[in-house]
Amino acid sequence: MINKILLLTGTCILTLFTVVSSGRSQVPPDRDALLNGEETGLTASADANGYPGPKRVLDVAGDLKLSAGQKKEIEQIYTQTQSRAKELGQRIISVEKELNESFASGLVAENTIRESVDQIEKLRAKLRTLHLVAHLKTRAVLSSAQAEMVRKMKRAGARTGH
Repeated sequence: MINKILLLTGTCILTLFTVVSSGRSQVPPDRDALLNGEETGLTASADANGYPGPKRVLDVAGDLKLSAGQKKEIEQIYTQTQSRAKELGQRIISVEKELNESFASGLVAENTIRESVDQIEKLRAKLRTLHLVAHLKTRAVLSSAQAEMVRKMKRAGARTGH
C-alpha cells in the first residue's frame, strides 16, 4: 500500500514538473514566429534568386519608387499571406501541443506519434509553399530593375549585418 502511494506521489510530482517545465520552453521552438506569420528562413531559395517577399518590398517601397498600383497589389499579397500563415501557424502549434501533452501524460503510442508528425510536416509544407508563392507573386508585380534593386539592397544589408 505504501509503495502504491509513493508511486502515485512520484507520478504526480513528475507530471507537475513536466507541466511547469513545458511552460518555460516553447513548443514548438518557433512558436512566436508561427503566431506572427513570419517566414523564418523558409524562402531562402526565392530570396537568393531575385524573388523578394512582400514584406521586404514594402519596407523599401520608397527606394523602389513603387507605383500606387504596385504598392496596393503587394500590400494585398502581404495581408493575404500573413492571414493564412497565422492560421497555419496556429494549427501547427495545436498539433505540436497535443503531441507534447501526450508525452507529458505518458499516454503516447507509436501510431499517435506518426500521425502527429505527418500532420505537422504537411502543415509546415503548406506554410512554406504559401510564403514561396507570395515571393513569386511579389516578383510578378515588380519590374526587373526593381527586383534587382531589392536583391542588391539585401546583399548590401547582409554584408553590413542589417
